[in-house]
Amino acid sequence: MTNEELQKIHDNLYDKYVTEPEVFEREIKIVSEMAAKQAVLGNGTVEFQFGDNVFVARLTEDIKRFSKVIRLVISNENSRKIAGNRYIPYILEAEVDNNLSLTENYKTVFEAFLRHVSGAIEPEVLE
Repeated sequence: MTNEELQKIHDNLYDKYVTEPEVFEREIKIVSEMAAKQAVLGNGTVEFQFGDNVFVARLTEDIKRFSKVIRLVISNENSRKIAGNRYIPYILEAEVDNNLSLTENYKTVFEAFLRHVSGAIEPEVLE
């Protein structure tokens, strides 16, 4: 192999395993932050786009077992149009962490949802 071929292979692998995941992570964080801001400032409905999919989230806050809970019903509009009356939306329920602001709580829930839908798992450090 020549040096040019090796450099091309190196560049392709770098893009695939370093650059693309970084861009994807950044997109998840940006979309979840925008959706969280809409949730706090909006009227109980949030519409956001992730990749080719358009999602609509309906939000409620409730008290459950002496804790405040955020409940989101999220529908993928592309799938809902295809499935019609048979479509079952995603239902998320998360207990509010009082150490975080409401925007940060929503951001965390939206980020977890986007990771679930995309199959991305955020690496974490175990102590």
